[in-house]
Amino acid sequence: MSNATDFWQFPPDLPKDPKKLCLVKVKNYRTEKLSFYVLRYRRGKWQFQDRLLLSGDEDIVSWAVINE
Repeated sequence: MSNATDFWQFPPDLPKDPKKLCLVKVKNYRTEKLSFYVLRYRRGKWQFQDRLLLSGDEDIVSWAVINE
């Protein structure tokens, strides 16, 4: 596998396909800590695979669609 993800995208751009998993870089605005999560963008919200929502304390820095 040469590339795990497509090109990095930045807000306000959003994924078009809600079925695609994305590698998402987020920043906690309280702690300033950066983290990476695997999420989907469905129904106007970033969701984990178990449909839990991303915390309100975290902002999206960038995202990339995961290649299969």
